[in-house]
Amino acid sequence: MKIAFVSDVVYPWVKGGMESIEYEEAKELAKSNEVHMFCMRFNGMEKEFVKGGIHYHAFPDANEDSFYTNGRRSTKEAARFSLGLKNMFGYKFDVVQANLFPVMHIPIVKLYCRLNKAKLILDVAEVWNREYWNGYTGRLKGSLAYRYNLKALQNADFYIANSTATENELLKLGISKHRIEVLSPFLDKKLISSMHTVKKSKQIITSGRLIKEKRLDKFIEIMSKVIERVPDARASIIGRGPEKEALEMTIHKYGLDKRIKIREPFKSKRALYKAIKSSSAMLQMSEREGLSEITIESIALGTPVLLPSYTPIPKEVKEMCTVADEKELPKILEDTIKGDRGGARIKNRKNLERYYTSNIEKYYIRILERIRAGGRP
Repeated sequence: MKIAFVSDVVYPWVKGGMESIEYEEAKELAKSNEVHMFCMRFNGMEKEFVKGGIHYHAFPDANEDSFYTNGRRSTKEAARFSLGLKNMFGYKFDVVQANLFPVMHIPIVKLYCRLNKAKLILDVAEVWNREYWNGYTGRLKGSLAYRYNLKALQNADFYIANSTATENELLKLGISKHRIEVLSPFLDKKLISSMHTVKKSKQIITSGRLIKEKRLDKFIEIMSKVIERVPDARASIIGRGPEKEALEMTIHKYGLDKRIKIREPFKSKRALYKAIKSSSAMLQMSEREGLSEITIESIALGTPVLLPSYTPIPKEVKEMCTVADEKELPKILEDTIKGDRGGARIKNRKNLERYYTSNIEKYYIRILERIRAGGRP
C-alpha cells in the first residue's frame, strides 16, 4: 500500500508531541508499506530524500521561528505550505493521512484525494470552538477561521483523535464514532526500559514550546515560592519559542537567574529522558494541550507530574498525575523534593499501554479495515 503523511512540521526537525507521534506511525508503517511524508523544508533537510524508510518531500523552505507572529501561528506560513502541496499531485497514493493543523491546506488535500480516489484520514489533536478562535485571532478573523475549520473537518473517510477529549469534540460535530480511532502511539518501550535508575535531584522540570498558552509565567511564579521554602531547589524549562525573552525577564525579576534556567530542546530523546528521570517532578501549567506527550513520557520514566485543577489535559492522562488547586502546588512540590508524604505521586500506570509504538501495526490494520468497510464497525 502507498501511504502519504501530510504535515507542515515534521520530527525531528521540529520536536513537538504531534510530530513525534506522526513520525513513529510513518516509520512503523514504512516497514511493510511505501510511505511518503509531505512537509516544509527545515534547516538540514534536502528537498527530496529517504530516511528511516520514509520518502520525504520538503517544500517550501521554512524557519520555525517564522511560524509565529505575535505569539500566533502565521497565516502566511500556512498558505506557503498549502501551495507547496502541488508536488503531491505527481504521485498516486491509496491513503493520505493529513494533520488537521494549520487547517488551510485541507481543501487541497481533499482535492487530491477526490481526483485520485485516495482515502483521507484526518489526524486531529484539538478541536477549537468559536470562543477559542475568537480569543486566538480576534472576533472577525476568529469567526471566519471557526467556519473554515468546521468545513475542513467534514467528509474525511476516517479520523484519528489523540485523546478521548478530542474524540468527544468530534462526536459533537456529528462525526460517527465508528469513523474515529483514539490513537497516540509514541512511547518506545525498549528505550524507556533502557533508562537506568538515577538519583533524583532537587530539580523541577517542564518542557514545551515557549508560547503564552503554556503558562510558563505561572511555572516561574510557583517555582519562586518553592525556592523560598527549599533554597537549593532549581528548575529547568526546556523549549524554544516567541516568549523566551519575556520569560527570561520574568526570571530575572524574581532574582532567580541561577535557579531557573531555560535551555534549548535536547538533541536526542535519551538526553531528554535522562533530564526528566533525574528530576523530582514535572510541573505542567499549560492551559492548552491536546494530549501532552511529555507528561506521559515523564510518568513512564517514573517522574511524577503535577497539574493545576484547570488543566485541559485529557482524563486518561490526568488520571496518572497529581492534580491540585494552583495555590496548593508550591507545598506539594516542596514535599515532593523533600520526599515527604504530601508529594506528587504516579497513579494508574496501566494507562500507559495505549501509548506504546509496538501497538501501531495492529491499530492501523483495524483502521484500514474500517475504512474499507465504509466506517462501519
